[in-house]
Amino acid sequence: MKKERISSATDGGAEGVTLSAQDAYAARLRGFENFYLFLVVGCGVLCAVAILIAVYYKVSVGVLAAVLTALIYRYFLGDELKKQLGLTACRVSDGLAVRVVRRNADTEELRLPARLLWLDVTELTGIEDGQGEGVTALYLPATLKRIAEDALANCPSLQTLYFDGTPEEWDAVQKPELSGIEMIAKEV
Repeated sequence: MKKERISSATDGGAEGVTLSAQDAYAARLRGFENFYLFLVVGCGVLCAVAILIAVYYKVSVGVLAAVLTALIYRYFLGDELKKQLGLTACRVSDGLAVRVVRRNADTEELRLPARLLWLDVTELTGIEDGQGEGVTALYLPATLKRIAEDALANCPSLQTLYFDGTPEEWDAVQKPELSGIEMIAKEV
């Protein structure tokens, strides 16, 4: 199993600890969740300030501050999602659809989170060109309901899918034919 080096933010990246791919992914996911909470709280505070400006100063300045807050949210959310987890996300009716746009480590596995942005990840829409090369294992959450027809087309080395749900839940997932790929689900 390959290891990934994670640098500490306090040491300027000079030293770090070596974590398993699973632990490194969990650390990146926690980092993103912390960032997202900070972003939501920060934008909430900015919106409150915008309302105060609109009420006590001038409505147009308050509206401008609110629009700026929304732009800050959208920009930093997408940027941090790509940087920390290598994903893009799109809201769908029953949760989030995600696409892998960048692998975060030189490992032979990819992992999808079960929840992101306080929503269930319900769909894998694809893996960008070049990001699936050498990937032999893909870890999928039990919240997944759909895998797009060509979602795994860029993973020629994929051998195993690990599904965090039961075999019955896996059978309910809408997916393309996955011949030649072993599927491992949790036993009941």
